[in-house]
Amino acid sequence: MVNGIYTAHSHPYMQTFFSSEMQYVWPDAHGNARGLSISPLYKNQIDAAQKDDLLYLMLALIDVFRIGRTREIDIAKKKLQEIIL
Repeated sequence: MVNGIYTAHSHPYMQTFFSSEMQYVWPDAHGNARGLSISPLYKNQIDAAQKDDLLYLMLALIDVFRIGRTREIDIAKKKLQEIIL
């Protein structure tokens, strides 16, 4: 368990659809969440996500594809399509 920033199905957007006892975070010593660590895709991803809410949402949704189940992936896919298209 590490401190960090919520990602994947632990992101606040995804939590409106699912509740889970297991939380996932990008590791960050200054993060206010605690959970299992998921390595960010990019070195500076956490800094960028903290400055841009939409980027944060999109990166967290991409993490759903990395660790999510079918229902979670379907919701993430629909939201990403909505944002991009």
